Amino acid sequence: MDYTGDIDERSQYLEKPAKQTVLCVLNERWRVVHDGRSRPYSSWELQYRAAPGKWHSKSFCQHNWSLMAAIMRKAGDCDPAALAVVTALPERAY
Repeated sequence: MDYTGDIDERSQYLEKPAKQTVLCVLNERWRVVHDGRSRPYSSWELQYRAAPGKWHSKSFCQHNWSLMAAIMRKAGDCDPAALAVVTALPERAY
């Protein structure tokens, strides 16, 4: 698993909340979600669809620049409207 940006390593051990919010779908295989945690451990996750209905988190980002870097490295061609959503995100995940 790739921990992108400056996320606190302890957050990987916290129990995931039941509700994740899908922020945008980048293309048919990639999407961005907010993990639903409260500060200081909240993050955006870049997720990859491995099979229909089965998503795997590939990057965990607390800053918008690290999320954009992960998208550019991994997701390939993306919907411009979805990238506009990502660029409009605040500087840090809340």
